[in-house]
Amino acid sequence: MNIRGRHERDYFEAAIEVAPPALQAIAAVAITFALTFAGHHFVPDWAAAVALALGVVLLVVASLWSWRARRLLLARPTKEERSDTGRLAANSLWWLTTALASSSLLAGLAAFLAIEGLLPNPSFASPYDGTDPATSPCVKSAHPIRGQGRPVLRDPSGHPVGYGQLVRSVACATVCARVILIHSSVARLKGDIALITMVRPGDNSQAVYPLLLHGGTIGFGNMLSDFQSCVIAHVKIMTHNSNRSGSKTVTGCH
Repeated sequence: MNIRGRHERDYFEAAIEVAPPALQAIAAVAITFALTFAGHHFVPDWAAAVALALGVVLLVVASLWSWRARRLLLARPTKEERSDTGRLAANSLWWLTTALASSSLLAGLAAFLAIEGLLPNPSFASPYDGTDPATSPCVKSAHPIRGQGRPVLRDPSGHPVGYGQLVRSVACATVCARVILIHSSVARLKGDIALITMVRPGDNSQAVYPLLLHGGTIGFGNMLSDFQSCVIAHVKIMTHNSNRSGSKTVTGCH
């Protein structure tokens, strides 16, 4: 009986002893990172999902490969007796090539998840959130944002009555909405409400203000900070008893 020492085994026989446990370890780390950092502000959902799915697949495949490798090593076939021509043979080049490619991808994803997931969540909140710009020092540095459009504001009957506009305070890093009505509609809309809802997509915060129309042409909503996220304004005209409302006017995110 010819029993060879471990030093006499070829490259593939040695590799199949080491590769499956290494793959299982990489897969376990990637799965842990995907579950830990899923939902973090800086971690894309697709990255966590891909890492989780690929990690589970790699863990199962590595376990199957490990089982086949043990059977091969227990049999201790000679080099001439090995069945390494089939793609699914435990010591075939296919296993090693696939393992190397998938583990490299998974290791990169795991590193990406760790780097992005360890970044601190941004703080969007501001003391000025939800406050009236007219009662704060922010109004002194407030100016309309350049380059924005003028989304048309319509009354409950569908007639255009003005437009919405975003105004930014540089000093306070806040944005509020300004409603501008045309002169011919102010008398008819007196007593109605311009419902202004400021939305910050970064953390989905909202600041709602029902602006009572007194017959003037300009009115403002409350503020939201845009320090680390853009801000959107939703505006719609409602009758004084809220029975009817016009279509919603949405500004760009600035």
